[in-house]
Amino acid sequence: MKVQFFVLFTLLSCVALSQSNVIYINADIYKNDSVDVIDVKIIDGTPSNLFSTPEDFSIEIIGFNGKILFEDSLPLGFEAHVDTPEGTGEIETEKINTRVRIPYFAGAQYADLYHKEKMIKRISLNEYLCNSNAVCEDFESES
Repeated sequence: MKVQFFVLFTLLSCVALSQSNVIYINADIYKNDSVDVIDVKIIDGTPSNLFSTPEDFSIEIIGFNGKILFEDSLPLGFEAHVDTPEGTGEIETEKINTRVRIPYFAGAQYADLYHKEKMIKRISLNEYLCNSNAVCEDFESES
């Protein structure tokens, strides 16, 4: 019994230690490259498993000094796979929803979303994560 408890405790500790603060972004991206930001907050979690291979969409986290703190591709597309009685097919959609968890950086100022080489949205992180005096306190957006 002690061995089982120790193994369970060790596994749970590893899971808890692997989580950290991440920036969670929930947004709708439309085919015409407009973007509706639904939510941005700091949560406990692990970063999304994004693809480091080139994709049509990507994200950059920009620091207050203007340097890129993080960048990665977003595996997004406007095709949805559907099952019908006739078989599997694809339909084109006008918008896609993305929910992504990015590593938290204390000096992050913007999250820039790109479609190919074109910036389609600049999200001012301090608008969502900081108090009214634009000073970001530690984990201020947590409720």
